[in-house]
Amino acid sequence: MPSGGGCPIAKGRRHVSNCPAVATSKSESADLHSHAMTDASPAQKRARVAESQASNVVAAQIYRVRVSLPSHSGTRLFDMPESASLHDLHLQICEAFNRDPTAHLFAYEYPLPVHAVAMHGPSGPKTDKDTVTFLCNACGVPTEGAKLPDLKKSLNAVRKDLEKKQRATFMGMFGEDENAPLKAFHVEDDKYMSNDEYDEFPTFGSRKTKLSDVKLKPGDLMYYEWDRGSSWSHIVAIESNRNATAQDDGKGVQLIESNGLSEPEE
Repeated sequence: MPSGGGCPIAKGRRHVSNCPAVATSKSESADLHSHAMTDASPAQKRARVAESQASNVVAAQIYRVRVSLPSHSGTRLFDMPESASLHDLHLQICEAFNRDPTAHLFAYEYPLPVHAVAMHGPSGPKTDKDTVTFLCNACGVPTEGAKLPDLKKSLNAVRKDLEKKQRATFMGMFGEDENAPLKAFHVEDDKYMSNDEYDEFPTFGSRKTKLSDVKLKPGDLMYYEWDRGSSWSHIVAIESNRNATAQDDGKGVQLIESNGLSEPEE
């Protein structure tokens, strides 16, 4: 243990706030900044204040969102500002899949239910490479160069992670484990909300709920259900995010890429 008069800088310590040398340095730096501001012209002062404020502003975010319809191997990619509502996304999903957005009820759910990642077709389980690859892509799992056994293994890992999140969510909700993480929600059209007091998840209106409100991050998976009678199940994956640019000003949810089919028109 060094004597009380030693300076932590000389000893390589990390806690240096009480070090006289550091205190003197900070004081001198503050004095220099103060003199610089005093000597500056009004225009220079305004420019420096504006620069300081700009450095503290968090840039608005644009999220790349993948919406996949496993039953028809259809995929749509969108750029979505964090300020856009989940209703805005619903409208663009419907347009991209050639639907009337007012024809049926819809809902979002987080976390993604495990059944949405099931490899089931009309005549039973589908485990061919095309199906497994599509589901992996829908969930953000890399597929390039991967063999079928590895893809199945990766998809099973996704399912186990979803099961873990669902268990943690329910345990937190029903008091079995007060320390369990609680991050779950259900979003419906405000005009047709069920207001069911026994709903498993907290329920919010799609028109008032922005992407920034639900605080999803890249890698998160959400569920979107179209036509709650026929239950067209979609996987919504947050792929990435970036800072908004001047070119994004005034733009809402934008369709970036469209692949595969939609469901047949009714």
